[in-house]
Amino acid sequence: MFNYDRASPCHLNTNFMSDFKEFENPWSADNSEWFNEENNNFENNPFEISDWSTNEWEISEWDNNLELDNSEISCSENLGNNSLTELLNLTLIQFTDNIYKDHCIFLIKKINERTNHINELLKLTNKEEEKEKLVFINSLYSKIKENSKKTHNELFSIYTKDKTKENISNLIELYNSIKVKEDEKLAELIDDKFNTLKKICLNTRNSYKSFLNDIIIIFEEEHDEFQRFNKLFNNNITLNILKSNSYVIFSSSELKSLCCQETADFCNINVYGVHDKEKGYRQNGPKNFNFHGICQIGESAIKDSLKWLQSKKINILENFNSSNKEINPQDAIWLSAAYLGCITERYLLKLLPNPIPKCSEFKKLVIASYNSNFNRTINNCKKYQLNNKNKNYSFDLIKNDYAQETRKYVEEIIKRLN
Repeated sequence: MFNYDRASPCHLNTNFMSDFKEFENPWSADNSEWFNEENNNFENNPFEISDWSTNEWEISEWDNNLELDNSEISCSENLGNNSLTELLNLTLIQFTDNIYKDHCIFLIKKINERTNHINELLKLTNKEEEKEKLVFINSLYSKIKENSKKTHNELFSIYTKDKTKENISNLIELYNSIKVKEDEKLAELIDDKFNTLKKICLNTRNSYKSFLNDIIIIFEEEHDEFQRFNKLFNNNITLNILKSNSYVIFSSSELKSLCCQETADFCNINVYGVHDKEKGYRQNGPKNFNFHGICQIGESAIKDSLKWLQSKKINILENFNSSNKEINPQDAIWLSAAYLGCITERYLLKLLPNPIPKCSEFKKLVIASYNSNFNRTINNCKKYQLNNKNKNYSFDLIKNDYAQETRKYVEEIIKRLN
């Protein structure tokens, strides 16, 4: 029976995969502090508002009587599909399209070397019995070539489907069959001229076993790991927080996609809440000490989120310590959902110029503000209106005024949803 080693090639802490240790997550956001010098240098900025603060506003100052047309309130138009289970895991796709593809190509290369060596031996032997054994050994990998190519070209695009596990089982069964039959025939080839063949066959089989390790951990284990927080994203409290937003209602899948962006799709073990991940793909990605939990939220934003929850009379996290760096996944999700509401109501709706974008277009500005800051978003929108006759603005029209990180941040979140 095929037994795979937990210290497999897809785990970055193995010696075999030491070349993967520098593989950094292209999806996670650095989320610079609201007012750091790099992202918020508004010197000579005609739109700078000196009294903006994420720390000092009081609940009593909250104005819940926003002057919005009824048709504009609580738009639930989504940025993509509304299924938590069908989001794309971009980190897994990145791994599959690079590292895993290379393993597939390497396996095919080893099979071809094996075939070429057997063909040379067939030319050198005159014994029919030996020829029959060599031909049989040569035939064992005919299906592997086909299945290996199929695995690369098809499995990574259907890794969330049930039939993936069926394909994995077929590949494992084929491996076990090859091992038994190959060992049996090789044992019957006793001449010294077959010693090299035996080494080549063993190397090919080891390559196939490593290939299967990748498939099992990535396509089977990670398939389940990617869904492990779904109940937290979709429970009644989370949904209530999301529905309390007065202008747009973010879906649980949009919130999950945002958190995926922050954590390399829950694979970055340097993020608290993902740190204890034991199965699937584990990545030693970047670590930011200023932001906490699987939604990577800063202390100022946590304070804002807690006050927003109080203003909505949502009585959770009342005694939460905003300096806590070890935020459990559920609390992180609630705080993140609340902060989307805070960005919307406390900042963007009050400070964006008219006409304020609606529905999904407004959501993009909220997401950009989550990564960059609301100050930057408001400044970019006003700058666009100042420089253009068209007063209607959108994220796509102002995105080039953001850092590349923020542009990619919004793009990748939407990509997961589509």
